[in-house]
This record gives sequence, C-alpha cells and structure tokens, in this order.
Amino acid sequence: MGKLTIGCFSSLVGSMTLDFAVKLAETAVKKGHEVDLWLSGNGVMLGKTRQSKFRDYSYLAGTVQELIKTGKFQICNCEACAKA
Repeated sequence: MGKLTIGCFSSLVGSMTLDFAVKLAETAVKKGHEVDLWLSGNGVMLGKTRQSKFRDYSYLAGTVQELIKTGKFQICNCEACAKA
C-alpha cells in the first residue's frame, strides 16, 4: 500500500478543513495506507489533551486516537503554531 501525507492549514472555528483531512486520513487507513497528518493554525488544538465535546461542533479527538492505535497514522503539529 501507499503512504499519504496531508498538510492541514485550518482556520477559525467552523472551518471544515480539519474535519475533511481527518476523514480522508481515516478512509486511507481503512484501505490499508499509511497517513502522516501535519497540522497548522487552529488545527494544532486537536493535539491538546482532555478536549471538550461541544454540541454543535465536530469532535475529532476520538477518531484521531483510534487512527493512532492502528499504527498506520501519525500526527504532527507545526511547532510555532503549537507554542502560540
């Protein structure tokens, strides 16, 4: 199988960019591919622990945790964005 690298430059709350990137990664992993996901901007918040679920917003932390458990998925944050 192949390897897919996704760079996600998500913007403010309400952007579906991060949702799309995680769904694409999930589909690729289910088909047997490896995926590297690089996050920038507001997307780095996905790497924070103890995320809260909000009623009208998607919750991606659970999906990402399951993807990591497969051993075929890695996630990395932009260092500058994560420190900001």
